[in-house]
Amino acid sequence: LHDGRVLDQRQLFVEAIRGKNHFSPAYYNLAYVLADGEAVRLFDGRVLGPRVLLLEAISYDPHFPAAYFDLGSLLAEDETVELRDGRMLDRKQLLIETLKRDPSFSAAYRNLGNLLAEDETVELHDGRALGWKQLLVEA
Repeated sequence: LHDGRVLDQRQLFVEAIRGKNHFSPAYYNLAYVLADGEAVRLFDGRVLGPRVLLLEAISYDPHFPAAYFDLGSLLAEDETVELRDGRMLDRKQLLIETLKRDPSFSAAYRNLGNLLAEDETVELHDGRALGWKQLLVEA
């Protein structure tokens, strides 16, 4: 940096958040570079892991499809997460939110299809009810 410091990826993202606290991509990218179970201390003293960092990214940019997608990939099958707007979403619902924001996000169709039972359907944001085969075709 201009002040002579040498920073790794994590430290650069923390600096980006320090400089612009509401910069959603910095929270997202910081979550992406952390290992499972790892957390990072932000400039304000909070220690956050990937899940909370992704929730921060969504709270600052609710139209960030990759943040919903990656948050869903961190949840266990029967787990839910509360968004800052108060909604409780599970993995399937987070993938539907991903597709609502980016209907061309093919990995979200694939992952959603893989979560469905053979006879199960899911209603997408556009009103279509699709089963696992149809979701995989969409991917």
